[in-house]
Amino acid sequence: MRQILILAIFFGFAIAQEISIWTSFTGLELDWLNSQSQLYSELFKQEVKISNYNIGEIKQKIILSKTDSSILLADIIVGLSSDQVPILSKEDLLTDIHAFTTQDYLDDLYKNARESFTVDEKLFGFPLYLEGPALIINRDLLSKPPKSFEDIVAIKEISESEPFAFRFDISNLYFAYPFLTSYGAKLFVDDEINIEDDNFIKGAKFLRDLKFKYGLFEHTSYYQEVVEDFYYSKQMMIYDGPWSLKTYAQANLNLIVIPLPATEAGLELNGLTNVYGLMLTNKTETNINAINLAKWLSRPEAQLALSKATDKIPSSKEATNNLDNELIIGFARALARADVIPNNSKMANSWGPISNALFKILVSDNSNISGIFKQAAQDINQTE
Repeated sequence: MRQILILAIFFGFAIAQEISIWTSFTGLELDWLNSQSQLYSELFKQEVKISNYNIGEIKQKIILSKTDSSILLADIIVGLSSDQVPILSKEDLLTDIHAFTTQDYLDDLYKNARESFTVDEKLFGFPLYLEGPALIINRDLLSKPPKSFEDIVAIKEISESEPFAFRFDISNLYFAYPFLTSYGAKLFVDDEINIEDDNFIKGAKFLRDLKFKYGLFEHTSYYQEVVEDFYYSKQMMIYDGPWSLKTYAQANLNLIVIPLPATEAGLELNGLTNVYGLMLTNKTETNINAINLAKWLSRPEAQLALSKATDKIPSSKEATNNLDNELIIGFARALARADVIPNNSKMANSWGPISNALFKILVSDNSNISGIFKQAAQDINQTE
């Protein structure tokens, strides 16, 4: 209620004018945005215009607005991920919103969500939700969740007719990341790709061991394959994201979601997350109405409504605490400790070469990991 009162006070001093939103949301996400904006309009007698574009169109329109006077920049951008922040802030196209926030608000955000929208101690967005994988377990096949990664390894398939223990899209960087970085390596150091680092190579050996030493993989499994096996109860555990929950619900699976457990030696297996939110453009620096609407859309109650409608993982701890969906709560616990996808100009060109390198590494148990990663690093640097 305190947030709403603050908004009402601000509104009393603001000159009513239409607030414009560009969004990449579609489907249920767009329904949520329309509903929240309409409620704001009714409460505060403020017109809100929402225009829907794909992410590429939004990015292009924002950049072109600097030089093309015919493009009227929107007040608020909804649905972009945090990796767009460095580019847009460098072009002075975003408003630093730190002055419009309270310490209570900042403390309520998961640390990685808050930091993902921060550049040079300036906050360039209100995080809405996190996205990324966690360990999903079919409780009808495995009643006791693993306490360590060794517990996962200990579960072997008994025969061809029994389910696999644990598989995921092993040659995909997005899913392999927890194992690659388990020895403390970072993808980038001083803005340079870091996959030739000794600790990154140790992580790759750990990943390779899942197939050849521990026998969790008969071959290099692909995403669709492991999802189908989990759907049809041919697999006990999968490393997958909340986007698959509705699919698994169709199979009436009895699920639990937890973070990947650490190894008994203390190696943490923390995954990747992408953070999505809303940004105020440089047009809104003095537009109190737009600032208030941005606060309204990102408040815990709004994030809770978005999560209930779409299975999104709130960036707000308060919103998460008020969820009654144990699966989403499980994802929140996992993603709260995940690393945010690096805001690095080379990241977009890294997915393919690293994933290709992983496929080559997983061909045999004596593959030349160092040489394969060296070639991948060259490929990444050449495509910049």
